[in-house]
Amino acid sequence: MAEIAMLTMMAAGAAISAGSSVMGGLAANEAGKAQQKQYRAQANTTRALAQRRMIEEKRQGEHALSRALAVGAASGGGGLETEGFSNLAGGIVAESHMRAMMELWQGEDQARGQEYAGKIARWEGKQKKTAGFLNAATTLLQAGASIAGGMGGPPKPAGNTGFNHFGSAKSGSNYGTWQ
Repeated sequence: MAEIAMLTMMAAGAAISAGSSVMGGLAANEAGKAQQKQYRAQANTTRALAQRRMIEEKRQGEHALSRALAVGAASGGGGLETEGFSNLAGGIVAESHMRAMMELWQGEDQARGQEYAGKIARWEGKQKKTAGFLNAATTLLQAGASIAGGMGGPPKPAGNTGFNHFGSAKSGSNYGTWQ
């Protein structure tokens, strides 16, 4: 009687352990999904901020060009038509454009890194989910083996089974009995 109670407790413990492994794996999977969403949101914010910084760089470039034109006009306007002023204005526009594109590229690069981190978090969640199911199966199989061992294992034939080592019936045998 005590042996049955012990085997029942082993089975219950194995079931609880297996259930907690499954639940842990499922929770880790959901956490991975949530982290991926957070990283995606961060990436979108990063892109938006980069676009805002790009617009600001363009605005500053336009302001610098406008200031150069105003200074040139205030000095009598004769210098605005020279090659030197044209080169200066072109340099201001090119520098402004380069800075704006650099802001955009840096933001995109950072956003892609955040999205990749989200993919990694999602992958880890899936792996933990799979591990949870495998741990549960292992726990149940080990408990089954322990319980079977505690009950004496599978039944064994007693004495003469009625079969020779080739699998055919022996003449005059009683075909064995199970204990």
